[in-house]
Amino acid sequence: MTAVDEDGDVRRAGRWANTAVDIKIDGLARTQPRIATMNEPAVRHAVVQDADAVCAIYNAAISERSSTFETKPRSAADFETRIEDNRLSLLVSDGDSGPIGWAALASYSPRPCYAGIGECNVYVAASARGRGVGTALTEALAAAGEQRGFHKMIGKLFTDNLAQCPPR
Repeated sequence: MTAVDEDGDVRRAGRWANTAVDIKIDGLARTQPRIATMNEPAVRHAVVQDADAVCAIYNAAISERSSTFETKPRSAADFETRIEDNRLSLLVSDGDSGPIGWAALASYSPRPCYAGIGECNVYVAASARGRGVGTALTEALAAAGEQRGFHKMIGKLFTDNLAQCPPR
């Protein structure tokens, strides 16, 4: 369950109550970082200055061949355009020296029957994996997507990527 408080922050409740994710949805507040607890990664909307770091994380994922079907490295300019598009969300989680992970939501299909479905992407730098960054980004992305009218998020997962498909 998601609720929006009087400041416009999104708060996760119910199943996610112990890992609440608060982010500013308003496009004017995109540069304001989220305040996280000591053990919870901070998540905020990306700004154009994050494009180089976002691109580096994505290009590393391309090289690893474990989380994207893309084969050609992308440029920071590719991500600048996406960051500037306020219709969709591109979120980052910050480490000591900048973004260590990012998540994005895009329309799944131009067909009207898929209007409320978004395709999500979550990428975390190798050095930051296993610390809850991907989980925090995914939860924040779900909250941001709900604010933008999405009712379902889908992703394409590699079955051999343990972060995407943990063993049972």
